[in-house]
Amino acid sequence: EQPEIYEAAKEKLRQWKLPENQIIVIEKSGVVKNNFPITANFSGIVINKRVNAGDYINQGTVLFDIANLSEVWLVFDAYESDLMFLKKGDKLSFTVQSIPGKTFSGNISFIEPILNSATRTAKVRVEMNNAGGDLKPEMFATAFVKSNIAEIHNALIIPSSAVLWTGKRSIVYVKQPIVKEPSFKRAV
Repeated sequence: EQPEIYEAAKEKLRQWKLPENQIIVIEKSGVVKNNFPITANFSGIVINKRVNAGDYINQGTVLFDIANLSEVWLVFDAYESDLMFLKKGDKLSFTVQSIPGKTFSGNISFIEPILNSATRTAKVRVEMNNAGGDLKPEMFATAFVKSNIAEIHNALIIPSSAVLWTGKRSIVYVKQPIVKEPSFKRAV
């Protein structure tokens, strides 16, 4: 009897993002429905429910938070002194505390250009395929990067285990090349 109201009701369902096939089913049933299922625009896992049955909602109200965890970002803190060894595309391996014995690997996709002034670190991001769902948001991970130290010119780089801590100062001895017997000299 009132085609304008009929079309307006159908348009309201479209604005609620109901798929056309669901609108057709409601229309053909000929029964007024107070409750009907709402489907998301994309697949994923509901990580937060923001409404309950009987709640009044306005246009634009978020009902659920849905995350597609088939691909995840891992964000690591890199110390300021280590940034010279990192670049976009470098391979990085990491372990996750909740999955002992398994090592994951990925490539650095982004290095934050601004340091955190309190921690003196920059965020390093790795984007990972997570089809198996092993990696979960907020997991604690530790990363390792192999770097070509030969690229660093005019820098003395030694393992921390090579430093002799005397209490007042730190001393490093360097093995002397081309000598018959092993000989070491204190580095200055």
